[in-house]
Amino acid sequence: MPAVATVQDVAARVGRPLTDDEATRAEAYIADAATETDRVAPWTTDGGAVRWENALRSVQCAVVIRAMRLPDSLLAVPPGTEQAGFPTPTTTGSIFLKRSELRQLGVPAVRAVRMTPRPLGGC
Repeated sequence: MPAVATVQDVAARVGRPLTDDEATRAEAYIADAATETDRVAPWTTDGGAVRWENALRSVQCAVVIRAMRLPDSLLAVPPGTEQAGFPTPTTTGSIFLKRSELRQLGVPAVRAVRMTPRPLGGC
């Protein structure tokens, strides 16, 4: 399924035009994000027609911004604080959906599964 988000959508959410290098990277990440959203929420498309367009665009842009780790999108540190938290380097370039993004696409909450076998004989 083609991506719903565009480089312009990502730039609008970052709040500035993307550089040529960032735009090239964003295009690649948009394709990856579209593949991931289609994998986890296939009901958002119907025979090639896009349903839930606004939710898909929002989630795909969030995934791209997170994967690119654009400095503009990091949380600002309030003046006077000595610590700032940043994602671990292993998340650079990773394409994944947060739990809140999954909910936005209508993916049901995952519950714990019992992994211990039940005894035979109905006990």
